[in-house]
Order: sequence, then structure tokens, then C-alpha cells
Amino acid sequence: MTTRYEKLERIGKGGQGAVYRGREVTRLYEREVALKYMSVPEGGAAEVFQQNFKIEAQVCALLKHTNIVQLYGFDEDDEGPFLVFPLIESALPNNGPDLKKIIAVCGRLPEALAAFITHQVLLALDYAHVPGPSERRVSTLHRDISPDNILVDAQGEVKLADFGIARMYEEGVSQTQVLVGKIGYFSPERLALEDIDGRADVFALCAVLYEMLAGTRLFGTREDGSRLSEEATARQILRTPIVPPVERGLCSQAISDVCMAMLSKRVADRPTAARALALVRSTGVVPHNGQGRLLAWLQDGSKETRFITPPRVSETASMRPRSHGIGTAQIEGIRSVEDRRFPWGVMLVAMGVSMALALAFASTRLRSADSKTEALAEPVFVAPKFEAKKYEAPSDEPAVESEPRPQKPSGGRKTR
Repeated sequence: MTTRYEKLERIGKGGQGAVYRGREVTRLYEREVALKYMSVPEGGAAEVFQQNFKIEAQVCALLKHTNIVQLYGFDEDDEGPFLVFPLIESALPNNGPDLKKIIAVCGRLPEALAAFITHQVLLALDYAHVPGPSERRVSTLHRDISPDNILVDAQGEVKLADFGIARMYEEGVSQTQVLVGKIGYFSPERLALEDIDGRADVFALCAVLYEMLAGTRLFGTREDGSRLSEEATARQILRTPIVPPVERGLCSQAISDVCMAMLSKRVADRPTAARALALVRSTGVVPHNGQGRLLAWLQDGSKETRFITPPRVSETASMRPRSHGIGTAQIEGIRSVEDRRFPWGVMLVAMGVSMALALAFASTRLRSADSKTEALAEPVFVAPKFEAKKYEAPSDEPAVESEPRPQKPSGGRKTR
């Protein structure tokens, strides 16, 4: 069977299929791609895996988001059908791009970068959980959120991959008696075979967040790092109280509160992806240039958090058991996290306004002083003095000369 895709070496393998590096060759261009072939494990039902493979193709074809790995196409060769995805190159040399390998190589992630990765995946989940404008795209539940399926490419972009067991739903997904996926990231309602919705993905993502902060898995491991059986892992998720990460010195109080809300064992107390996205943003921990900082941290071999082993629960102080989650009132209390932080933005704006007013006042005073100086420097004009005269109106009649008045003789007799 002829195809334009050439299969090269295998670069990954999961429960639903194997991924190979490939090359797409056409008359116009040539590029490297990732080819995902369906694989049926021994004892597995081929029809179930074929159905999942078709669903993944349908889901990926409808989901168009920056933080979701896009589907290039679907083809078939002599070995069977396969999906074509872009080849995600890793920022770590000689390592894969998935978060599992990043944690294995680098250890714990800084709080800001862990919050950034969680924020980016929540963007993808919020998009997938909400129906699109097209009638064909309904709400989609991933059901396999884990470090294996969260990728960081060579540019520092975070992408969600592997919708192999995803389900499109309108109200809730009814589960069968067969659980598919990684049990260490299952929500309690999923283990109880109850109907699930997007909040099951939120629980799984927060388990990944806790793992990024601690460097080890939250569920399915003992204190010495050894793995638990699937049955013991299920009991741990259902019954064991979760220690807040702030009590282990892994993060700030704000991120710890959001983490405990997302890990609530009661579905009613757990936020949706949209609500969780708002809670993560409200902490103020997510950096604005998170993509660049994440890329720089991955490429910096001298980072302080490389190969740091987190403290064991038994070695930390104040390890008091907590409830299985926090209630709705406490979730609402997280809204005031930003209020408890010092209002630096308001203070800076007030300082800027004060400085502008001070400069305007000083400028006005300077202009006033300059005008006074100019007034003093000008010569003083003294008006000449004029003698006041009585104004006589002109007359058209000729002037009449008055006769001289007789004068009285002085000292003599009167003349008769």
C-alpha cells in the first residue's frame, strides 16, 4: 500500500498505541511528523481499541487550540491505520518533550513554572470542556491527564496530547466496569464508577501540579519512593487525607489553597476548569513571560532545583491530617487571596499621580516667579505732570470791554 508517509524509528509507546518519527514527502514539500499506530495489548479487545482510535481522530480533528496538539491527518499502510501529528521537539537535549521526562531529569519545578504549566493546560481543558460554535464539537473529556501527555516543545509552549480515551459528552460520561488510563491520576468518582464530567480532568491535572512541586507522584508511591499496587493506589486516593503542599514547604499558601480545592474528593466542592483557571490567575504566581522563563529554565544546566529531593512527609513538621478537601466556603475564600496581597499596583499608581501633581505645581510656581522677575526688570514709566487749568468754553459773541470803575479819592474832601 503506497503512502506519502515514511515511518522511521519509534519514539514512544503507550497503552493505546506506539508513536514513530516519520517523514511526509510530497511534490511541494517535505517535513518531519509523528505517526501514531494503534496497538492492541495481549488479552485486549481489538474492537475497543479500534473504537478509541477512531474517537481520537474525530476529537483531534475538531479541537483547534494553541495548547492542544493538532491533527495533520489520517492514513493507512500495510501495518494498519495511523494518525499524523506534528513532531514535537524537546527543549531538553537527548530527551523527550513530555513532562514525565522533564521531572525525571530536572527534579522539582519552581512554583511559578509549575503554575504556568498548570495554567496552560487549564486553558486547553476549558476549551475542550465547553461546546464550540459548531454543532459537531460538543464537550470533550480527556480522561488521561498525566505527565506523559503534557508536552513542552523547543519554544517553551505547553501542549496537551493523546486524546486516545477521550469522550465527547453533553451532561456526563457513564463508565463501564473497565477502567482505562493511569490509575494514579484517577478522581475518586471515577474509581467509584460514577458518572464523571470535566472536574475529573481537573483532579488529575492537580495531581500533576503536586507532582511538579514535589518531584514525586502524589498517589501510588510510598515514602521511600517505591510504587504501590493499583489496589493500594485506589485506596490511597479514596481514603488517605492529602497533606497541603505548603506544609511540606513546596509552594506558597495561595497555590496550596488552589491545589487543595482542585484535589477535593467531593465533586461538588471541586472547581470546573474555568473556575480553576480563575483561581490560579488570582494567586498572582503565574508569570507573564512564562513561556520564555520555562524555556530558559530547561536550557539552564545550573538551575538550583535540578535533582532536588523533596522532604519526606515523616521529616516535615506539623504533618497533621486534613480533611479530604476544602468546602465551598473555603473555595470562595480563595477569591480574597489577591486582596490579602499588598496592593503594589494601587500604590504605584498613587505615587505616579502624586509626582505628576507635584511637577505641575512646581512648573506653575516657576512660571509665576519668571513673570515677576521680568516685571521687575522692565523700566518704570513716569507720566509727566501737567498744571490743572480751568476750562473755558468758547463764545461766538464778541468780548465786551468793561469800563474802569471809579476810584475813591484818598484822604481829601468830596468834590461837589
